[in-house]
Amino acid sequence: LIHARNLYINGELVKDLIIPDGVESIGNCAFFNGSFSSVSIPKTIKRVGSFAFSGCDNLTGVYITDIDKWCAIQFVNDYSNPLRYANKLYLNGELVENVVISEGVTSIMYSCFMDCTSIISVIMPESLATIGNYAFSGCENLVNITMGNNVTQIGDHAFAKSRITEFTIPDGVTQIGAYTFYNCSKLVNVAMSEGLTSIGSSAFRGCVELANIKIPSSVTSIGNSAFEGCRKLESIRLPDEMTLVDMNLFNGCTNLSDVIIGKNVKIIGRNAFTGCSNLKTVVIPDGVTNIADYAFMGCNALEYVYYLGNEEQWAAIIVGVSTAFPNNVTIEYNYVLK
Repeated sequence: LIHARNLYINGELVKDLIIPDGVESIGNCAFFNGSFSSVSIPKTIKRVGSFAFSGCDNLTGVYITDIDKWCAIQFVNDYSNPLRYANKLYLNGELVENVVISEGVTSIMYSCFMDCTSIISVIMPESLATIGNYAFSGCENLVNITMGNNVTQIGDHAFAKSRITEFTIPDGVTQIGAYTFYNCSKLVNVAMSEGLTSIGSSAFRGCVELANIKIPSSVTSIGNSAFEGCRKLESIRLPDEMTLVDMNLFNGCTNLSDVIIGKNVKIIGRNAFTGCSNLKTVVIPDGVTNIADYAFMGCNALEYVYYLGNEEQWAAIIVGVSTAFPNNVTIEYNYVLK
């Protein structure tokens, strides 16, 4: 099929591929480059191998009979799931717009609903504990999510490029994965609970409407570019437990006006605040030893730097390329943070 593309059974071209009930596994590259227009997956399938449906560009629908069993399928890689190409999921012949997952389901597996553009809403059960990597990535019409309180893991890219407008991180979640909400262009509000310890790289990158977020004091690390391009953010206070303001963390946050950097931060990374053209005040702790290249480049509206140390300590900070503050900025030494 990789080269032929067309599959014939008893002389008939297969347009609608039906995997028989009872089959438990689909092998690597099994239908690579197939010209099928639809595929029916039985509830007995447990595993789909690497590149099983890669290149199946003609797919317009994936047909299943059990949404809970679908959530449990192990898709080995991004090209295992036919939804990547079909974009539409049908349950018992009906287009799936509102996903309801039954009580008792504990996991939504890797890439389960990835690129499924028909989905508008998802209701998850209280029993759910894990949302896998890419689970709802690319669900560009997904607006509403109802989630149980027992979720403890949300994977990388889990809701990337969806249209959700608000999200509450459950209390049991300690880590937000990389790219989890990447390019969620309608996301306005995110609520986080104390107990959260890390936010992954590019987790909220490109969330251009994100205006309200309070980072819990329990957070110890935030990955690079986590809030890059969040143009509506106005103010941020970084937790005291952090030691690094990672590279590109707030790059391009053009509406950001006030920043308080946690007292244990040692390094302000490359391009951390580049292009924050509305930044007016920043509080920098006395433990900072290094402000990397271009960290505040383009922050031309900056008026005040409130430094918690003295002038001698300030002079000892290693400053990288193009990190100089505007000429008219006022540096206030020995600032006491209120």
